[in-house]
Amino acid sequence: MEKKEVKFRAFFVNYRNYPFASLLSIAGCLLLWELISGSGLVSPLFLPAPSVILKSGWEMVRTGEIIRHIGASMWRVGWGFAIGASAGILVGFILGLSSMGDSILNPLLAVTYPIPKIAILPLLILWLGIGEASKTTVIALGVFFPIAINVRAGIRDVDPVLIRAAISMGATRFSVARKAILPCTLPMLFAGLKVSMGIALLLVVTAEMVAAESGIGFLILSSADLMQTDRLLFGIMILSVLGLLFNWGLNSMEKILIPWKHTGDKETAQMNQGRFIAAIKTYGRLIKLSHTIFALPFALGAVVLGYHIWGFSWTKLIWIICAMTFARSAAMGFNRWADIHYDRMNPRTSNRPSVTGQISPRALIVLVIISSALFVLSSFMLGKLCFALSFPVLGVLLFYSYTKRFTSLSHFYLGFAIGLAPAGGWIAATGIWDYRILWLSVALMTFIAGFDILYALQDIEFDKKAGLYSLPARYNAKTAFWVSSLLHAVMVLSLLGLGQAFRLTGFYWATVALIGILLFVEHWLVRPHDLSRINMAFFHVNSAISLLLFLGIFVDRIATPWSG
Repeated sequence: MEKKEVKFRAFFVNYRNYPFASLLSIAGCLLLWELISGSGLVSPLFLPAPSVILKSGWEMVRTGEIIRHIGASMWRVGWGFAIGASAGILVGFILGLSSMGDSILNPLLAVTYPIPKIAILPLLILWLGIGEASKTTVIALGVFFPIAINVRAGIRDVDPVLIRAAISMGATRFSVARKAILPCTLPMLFAGLKVSMGIALLLVVTAEMVAAESGIGFLILSSADLMQTDRLLFGIMILSVLGLLFNWGLNSMEKILIPWKHTGDKETAQMNQGRFIAAIKTYGRLIKLSHTIFALPFALGAVVLGYHIWGFSWTKLIWIICAMTFARSAAMGFNRWADIHYDRMNPRTSNRPSVTGQISPRALIVLVIISSALFVLSSFMLGKLCFALSFPVLGVLLFYSYTKRFTSLSHFYLGFAIGLAPAGGWIAATGIWDYRILWLSVALMTFIAGFDILYALQDIEFDKKAGLYSLPARYNAKTAFWVSSLLHAVMVLSLLGLGQAFRLTGFYWATVALIGILLFVEHWLVRPHDLSRINMAFFHVNSAISLLLFLGIFVDRIATPWSG
């Protein structure tokens, strides 16, 4: 009973930050937005996709148009905020320190504060003209009131005991104000500054909509008049980013000037940041994120080969990379969940996060579900054909985890599953099927199957004891080694066939020759009787092979126009 009560109290006391959840919520909203816009449920005229907005924004950045608008708005905000904040701090101190000043000025403050400041803008235009003075003044008025009120409240809330203690120790009036009142007022002052900065951005946009030929407000209004919603929403995004930057700047100043207020926050933030980074590293080790480099260059190579059909689109490229990454994460997460019993018994895998308890089986299932959903979503964004194919592809990837329990051909199945990546990349990029891309898929299939057989040499004894199937366990290390060599020879032949099919030229052929040499080195490093250098062969050599192949295709396609 006592433990439940303590846990219940801790629920209301121990607040924690979850930065990963925050990032995930933002990413989820953007993905949902992209999905809704791309599905045709809402007309792009009324709700353009984030990718379209960013493309339009980049064009404005390239031409310098957005820089001009931001500069005009920030000039007005800078002057208005400086004047309003200075006046607000001065009046706030008068109200807080002087009873006479408070009696005279506070009623005036109470009467004028509720008036919407933008309602005064037409009058200010009549008095000061349509130029910058009227806009700067309305911003200054909006900034003035929150700061004056907050400073007054901060001074009035200073503990009288603290002031009396300072006076009893011989402090002068100036010392009391500097060492007792000012430090206690600073938190309220910064609260007022943060509120005022939001008001300043609001007022500058409104003022520019009424009387300006430049600025973010002018950009938003003129884009609305022309039904350019992508430019309009980009202007709103810029305001959001500026608000975040200003808030970050004021928070940083607050931490410098009021360090005692944020001591606990800093320790908590450092602890949460450490947990966040540790969690990323743990999940990265779990799904071997670094091993994505083996297959992804093959898929991107297929995308480059199809460049003459689909042209170039950053949006499509990003979705392709997302699809590949999420598919692999789902497959690896499912593999760790399905094999957790075997991983626990195998000395080589007993330190995996899924075995040590760093990641629970429930967390693995959540990872698989989220990754699978994001893979399907990414496929949907690449077209109806990719969306339809995403479900059987996902089934093929997940089923691999069970193949080692009934067939020693599991290495070939793994090669087949991962070998779908180039074909998938081609279809995603071009939207059509071309048999020639099978050369690249076969190359990846034999590449993966070959080094998976080599990697399985480490587990011969364990596989036999656990009743698992693999070529090394069923036959012997020497036979498995020669099968792996034969598969890698087929890989080189497939790359030669790819070059002929797509009429690739000199640089590509040079990289294929280098890949052949690296495969020879890999088999020289790993011998049936000596596995001490298998990790070097597995990661370093295989990574170099994948990157070299992509480089060969990329340079060849960039340097040589497509000719058939």
